[in-house]
Amino acid sequence: MKEKYLQEGKQTAISVEIAELARSIEGEGLDYIFNSLVWLRGYFNNGENHATNMGVDLKEVLMNRTADDIYKSNYHAGCTDYTLLFVTIMRSKKIPTKYVEVIAEEWLDTKNSDSENKIKGHSFGECYLNGKWFSVDATNGSINVYKAYRHFKIFGKGLDCNDLGIFGYDSMKKQFLEFRKNYIESKKQQA
Repeated sequence: MKEKYLQEGKQTAISVEIAELARSIEGEGLDYIFNSLVWLRGYFNNGENHATNMGVDLKEVLMNRTADDIYKSNYHAGCTDYTLLFVTIMRSKKIPTKYVEVIAEEWLDTKNSDSENKIKGHSFGECYLNGKWFSVDATNGSINVYKAYRHFKIFGKGLDCNDLGIFGYDSMKKQFLEFRKNYIESKKQQA
């Protein structure tokens, strides 16, 4: 199963530029993962190079770009972009890595009528090293070894967003709302 997560997805194709970048980051195993996280923070100027700060419409780029697009643009649209680029770098280094999309339990449980416009999700990478999978939050630069998805429900794990059936903001919103509907129904049945 881990071999699947060495494959390229539509958004995580390993371009020549990303392969060169991956080779330029030092270390092996956990050291390599750590150094990649440090590189990501620096590349996106500690988060300051956000799409909205660059005059880009967030809804146009969110979950809609490839890792190569993200790398060449030098700006991010949030956690998805961090994670897509991180996952692609890891796979280029032959570290099996899943793209993991999660939804905040707080949002799933809210009864606020405006919540449809304030979706709360996050994305992680999940790396395979030394016979174990562990999660990496590329946005926050953290490697999780305990309760990685606390306060979240897993929407899906795959090669990238497209592999999970998400093809941009509108697609994500539709899928998350459907997930929430099923989540609420499931909780009612359990009660």
